[in-house]
Amino acid sequence: EQAHLAGSYPRCRRAGSASARIPQTSVPTSSQHTPNTMRTMMTLAVPAAAYVSGFQPLAHQVARTPIASSANVQMVAEMPVAKSRSAVIVEGQAPINPAAAKVSKSELSPEQIVYAMAQGNKRYVEGQGTAGASKSSMVDLLVEDPLNPTPVQAIVVSCSRQNAPIDSIFDAEPGSISSFRVTGNVIQENDAVMGSAEFVLEEFEAPMMIVMGNENNDAIATAVARAMKAAGRKDVPEMKHLSALEGDSEESVNGLLKALEAPALDALDQAPNASFEELCTIAGKLNVWRSIENMLTTSRTTVERVRDGRLQVHGAYLGADGKVQMLGVHPTQEELIETLPSGEVFRTASDVAVPAEEALAALYAGNQRYVAGMAGQLDAYDENLLAAVTDGGQKPFAIVLGCADSRCPVELMFDGRPGDIFVLRNAGNTLVSEKGSTLGSAEYAVGPLDSKLIVVSGHTKCGAVTATVQTVLAGGDTASVGGSIGKVLDDIVDAAKQAIKEMPDGTLEEQVKLATKINVFNSVKRIIEFSDSIKEGVLSGAVQVHGSVYDINTGKVEFYGEHPELEKIVGKEMPVYQFRNSEYTSRVSSSASHGRSAIARASLQRLTVGNERFVKGESQKADETSEPHSIVIGMACQRVPVEKVFDAAPGELLVQRVSGGIAGKEGSTLFSSVEYSISRYNPKTLVVLADSDSKIVRAAIDQVSGDVIPSAPQRGVLDRVMVSAMRAKMQVDSSSKKMTSAGRDLKIQQVTTELNAFYTIEQLLKSDIVRKAVVEDGLELHAAVLDEQTGKVKMLGEHPALAGLIGTELKSE
Repeated sequence: EQAHLAGSYPRCRRAGSASARIPQTSVPTSSQHTPNTMRTMMTLAVPAAAYVSGFQPLAHQVARTPIASSANVQMVAEMPVAKSRSAVIVEGQAPINPAAAKVSKSELSPEQIVYAMAQGNKRYVEGQGTAGASKSSMVDLLVEDPLNPTPVQAIVVSCSRQNAPIDSIFDAEPGSISSFRVTGNVIQENDAVMGSAEFVLEEFEAPMMIVMGNENNDAIATAVARAMKAAGRKDVPEMKHLSALEGDSEESVNGLLKALEAPALDALDQAPNASFEELCTIAGKLNVWRSIENMLTTSRTTVERVRDGRLQVHGAYLGADGKVQMLGVHPTQEELIETLPSGEVFRTASDVAVPAEEALAALYAGNQRYVAGMAGQLDAYDENLLAAVTDGGQKPFAIVLGCADSRCPVELMFDGRPGDIFVLRNAGNTLVSEKGSTLGSAEYAVGPLDSKLIVVSGHTKCGAVTATVQTVLAGGDTASVGGSIGKVLDDIVDAAKQAIKEMPDGTLEEQVKLATKINVFNSVKRIIEFSDSIKEGVLSGAVQVHGSVYDINTGKVEFYGEHPELEKIVGKEMPVYQFRNSEYTSRVSSSASHGRSAIARASLQRLTVGNERFVKGESQKADETSEPHSIVIGMACQRVPVEKVFDAAPGELLVQRVSGGIAGKEGSTLFSSVEYSISRYNPKTLVVLADSDSKIVRAAIDQVSGDVIPSAPQRGVLDRVMVSAMRAKMQVDSSSKKMTSAGRDLKIQQVTTELNAFYTIEQLLKSDIVRKAVVEDGLELHAAVLDEQTGKVKMLGEHPALAGLIGTELKSE
């Protein structure tokens, strides 16, 4: 075992494979061992000795229940243990030298971390947990000690429904585990859970990642019940919440249930005569492997670290008694990491539509990169990517109507990738005809291609605008201009006349600049007025049309926003539009709603009182598991578990944790997780808990300031937060108030943090399940911010434009 763990073995290699080779190294004899090497060797021998009194040997699990997938999962007894690599040689690639790589901030090896977590879980089971006990108050743990920082030892992905936070289960020091929680511990391709994990890996170089399933997992049980029903089993337990999650068709089935369908069917295939409880155990462990498979086949950041030994990815299973069974690395890990994922994706027809706000933020950030010289980072030569964009169809996230001027490269100035932007161009970026090809093309992109954002982009030094202004100033007629050029100028005459009228004494340059902006908004107005389908999208809030001007000298795009008279154009008051286009002012607890219904007020009061105990360093004693009364969507960067921030009893809260506290895309893991929790437990409050000093918020602000584009999974997180970062930056930059540089920075972070919490609520309300729960069942969605300095949670209340978001006014009891 010592020789095996020390690395003195060749890697198993399948015939004909391009697998990596591990150089053999000598193993010290017993006479060469120092006390330190002996201690290391002992801690590495985890499978044989680490789990005494707290963990069941893997062989016992195999004897009781098989957990292997018929397709790709071996028996647990045959699972390979984690391997320590000194170097990796991959055919066709340069050798990877771990010593030359970025050094981990953790001084412990992955094996030592697993051992420490095993011992911590043993203390937890025995009621002897001590982590954090040296602090007089849990509030002191919220802020990292700059003189003695706690390195992130492990990332743990687990279920949102647990009887204890992860830190407690492993009796770990606050900050040493980065915890992500989502119903069913599901990780899907390029989702926000994967993006959150990649962010932590790159930020903290955590050497261990654990995906942990758990016994009595309700989501797994529901998926197994569906599978049993489909197989014609008669002993299917009743699931009252299942009908709401299945919807009326296969397309409307909750995304979480779809994700859990494969492990549930696999469990039935392996043990067709097993009881419901046994099938749930098998499916729960298979789901762990499925999530790890998704990480190891789509996350380049993860695979690179696993390959060169900086990271190990393990499975684990939490029993109802609190004991954690460590499952080790994926049974077929070596095969899974043979192919290095590209790390990039192109949008295809199979992608979900991007909300207009996120599309705008992506264009804004892309232009900031272009201006900062950070654009063009895309490697577009990956064969799989080229095949995807060739055969996968298209679903661009934005439509840009730009000028035909050769100095205005639309895709370049927004740092777009193939499949991102549907580009329309003509001289003067105009739209006059109601039946022309330009409008028809825009309608095609909004309709069949499901694009939600249209941006009209003019530019400085526009020849068409300049010629029109000069013609009007000279008292001439555009009809006198020969050929079809006069027809082009006709489209801009109104803008030129208005600019001259507003600036009669202005210079030609000033008049052209104003005419360019007016011309942009004239096109914005015509797009909405001339197209019934686009107007309908604008009225519903799904489609937005914005104006902008590109400076051909600096490369910077100035974003003007939506038409200032949009409500007059569409003939309807639009509260959400008003909220988006007005200055955001921070709300204080006294002005925030404390609940419309008695039940919601009681839940919010429990949270408030619990937080007051937390701030005072007090805690209630509650050993019995409670039914959840609230869902809390928290940020993964919070060092103290959400349950402790609110001093909640076991099971009292359903906690979803990912970077940024985001809702994710419609149909995504996070989105479906919330839908499932609402359908299953019918809570009356959902709180989006932001963090006053979030690293992911900082990263989003950096993105809209021109930072290099992150990986595709990380974009799944940052694209959501960038919506608020862009708005906050634009608001602060346009303010006439005098600010210090530090004051400006803090203001942008504060506004971003609060707006991001409200944006999460906006996205959740796009769900039919969430909207129904709000309108008919009394669910209330509240925003809140955790002050890391004081530990106090500031309640911001419900969304300021809630009535506009749900289409009705809700009354208080």
